[in-house]
Amino acid sequence: MAPSRIAELNERGLHLASTGRLDEALAVLREAVSLSPVDPLVLGRVLNNLGLVQAWLGRSAEATATTEEAVRVYRESANTAPTQIRPLLADSLDSLGNRLAAQSQHHAAFTPAQESVDIFRELAKSDPDTHTPNLARALNNLSIRLCDIHRHNAALDATQEAVNLYRQLHLTAQSGLTTPSLLASQSGLTDQSGPTTPSTPTGPSNLADQSGLATPSNLPTPATPADPATPTDPAGLAGQSGLVYLSGLVSALANLGLRLARLDRPTEVPAPTIEAVNLLPTLTDHHPANQLSGVVESLTWLGWYLKKHGYRREGRTTTKAATTLRRSLTA
Repeated sequence: MAPSRIAELNERGLHLASTGRLDEALAVLREAVSLSPVDPLVLGRVLNNLGLVQAWLGRSAEATATTEEAVRVYRESANTAPTQIRPLLADSLDSLGNRLAAQSQHHAAFTPAQESVDIFRELAKSDPDTHTPNLARALNNLSIRLCDIHRHNAALDATQEAVNLYRQLHLTAQSGLTTPSLLASQSGLTDQSGPTTPSTPTGPSNLADQSGLATPSNLPTPATPADPATPTDPAGLAGQSGLVYLSGLVSALANLGLRLARLDRPTEVPAPTIEAVNLLPTLTDHHPANQLSGVVESLTWLGWYLKKHGYRREGRTTTKAATTLRRSLTA
């Protein structure tokens, strides 16, 4: 099969996924996989994108198996074209961590997430413009994997580093000093866990990866949201790197508020929470796979937490922002 036909199917699948037509994207990407040659760069990209679409459709087991296959293809070929394959391997490892976490395999999920960060950190040293965005995304996801296995101080460190990197990327994109690379190293789709919310009002629980619009279960009280039923991964916004960085920054800031709350540092929670709230009006992408649905649940809980700890004005502002965002996502 001509590479041009496979590339055409892959691009069509990416377009369908980025516009929310996930069932159609699934069919197209499956066809692309069936036609893909042995070339790991071609097969790995299509497998990675197919795994993301399967995850967004809630097909967790299929998504995990597909992403594991992408990792295997890249790993077996890493020595043949390391410059091209290593960032793609890191990207798929990041996705694999999310996929395993979605199936509650939290200790297994940590290993690929950490390996992804290690690879992107090394790559960013030699090519920061290309790989710093990927490192920021992988760090934010690693922080969630660390929280899942109760390593809360390490999770806070990873989240803070992700926030710092996203803030720098967003400011650079705003200044127009450089043209930052898109996060989509797999040709269009990116994978990032959205922030999640605790199941009880005592502090953030282990974070569950998110796929699809978060749907809270029955709330114990009106002010105490429970874990979303399903997790979320965002689609990359091709050609809109500034918005990608802004979305990542909002997600990381909300996660930072949760990490600080989990460590019982209430005086530090308002700053990142309100910073995330103030950035929300500039976000306009409401793709079904965007992690903003997870941000809604995180801000709802953070609003409750702030009011509980005496930050009533900040709590009301956060709760109002979460309500407004929830309405815009379902409009």
